[in-house]
Amino acid sequence: MNNLPAHNSMSRTANMPAVSLREKSSQDLIQAIHSPNDPGYTVDRVRICLKLYFDPDMDAQDRADMLDLFAKALSPYPKWAVAKAFDAWEKTGTRRPSPGEIGNLAGRAVKELTDILAARDKAAPQPEPKRDTVSKKAADAIMAAAGFTPKRIDAIRAAPMATSIAEAETRLTAPAQKVLVEGSPEWRAVQAARDANPIIQEMRVREARAKGDEA
Repeated sequence: MNNLPAHNSMSRTANMPAVSLREKSSQDLIQAIHSPNDPGYTVDRVRICLKLYFDPDMDAQDRADMLDLFAKALSPYPKWAVAKAFDAWEKTGTRRPSPGEIGNLAGRAVKELTDILAARDKAAPQPEPKRDTVSKKAADAIMAAAGFTPKRIDAIRAAPMATSIAEAETRLTAPAQKVLVEGSPEWRAVQAARDANPIIQEMRVREARAKGDEA
């Protein structure tokens, strides 16, 4: 067994992310998740593990088959995750692990990183939705299709107190009222009409009575 890694945590977990994962950048975590598997390293770790849990009934063929099963089961995982899985088992395990058990531990190691990335994505501010700009020509076409022509808009602006668009348009198209000049023939004609109006005559009588009562 030449060139085997020394049986210690530092060399067996080479290329594994630092313990303080939350201090790592998202890019570092992504690179770690997608880092390659190392079949040779996996076989070396299996051999060490089998020695730790020696089984006198396992012959050479059984050992070769066991190495192959571990290599296949751990092939989807990065080298550092495989190292972390074996470290965790060898720290507390009291028997030889199965390939599936080490695979589960390697999967948990990777999931720890994906969970951190998911939490960061959830906490990150969401980008503003992209808003399509509309040209003035297109905006005018949309307004016209909805009935808001430039003439109608001018009518609404000119008569903000109108109760309907139709009323606003009527006010806009109505001829302007003529301003009467005091003393002019038109003014005298209006005053004469007012003086002959019975309602106005009655109001003037009432006003005169009220003033007399006050006196």
